[in-house]
Amino acid sequence: MTRAEKRNLLAGAIGNTIEFYDFIIYAYLAVFVAEHFFPAGDGVTAMLNEYRTRRDAVHGWLTADPRIVCVKPGGAFYAFPNIKGTGRTSPALARALLEEAHVAVIHGESFGANGADYLRLSYAAPEPDLRQAIARMAAFLQ
Repeated sequence: MTRAEKRNLLAGAIGNTIEFYDFIIYAYLAVFVAEHFFPAGDGVTAMLNEYRTRRDAVHGWLTADPRIVCVKPGGAFYAFPNIKGTGRTSPALARALLEEAHVAVIHGESFGANGADYLRLSYAAPEPDLRQAIARMAAFLQ
């Protein structure tokens, strides 16, 4: 594929992607770019597989608590669990997790009114760190 063809393909993908919600645009764009512009042998596929493994682990750990509902992310490296079942607001829970459990998350209202009752957390960290963070969150929520 020529450089001009790649540019046109990317421009089309961006145009189509803008129709999605703001918080998932980058996820789809990143996956699109990774799949179409990098050869499979250069480590990109291995990294994508690693992120899928981390995503699946974090999703499983979060949804082990029946009060937390989380749709498995389709791209990027963020989970956006609904924490309404915990009885806490997301700003209050985000602050308490940081101050008491030493786990940094972002409250959903940071992404607009539709983010109420949600937290955003990244699973880009190494798996042992993720496991420890989720264990701290779970212990805090007991």
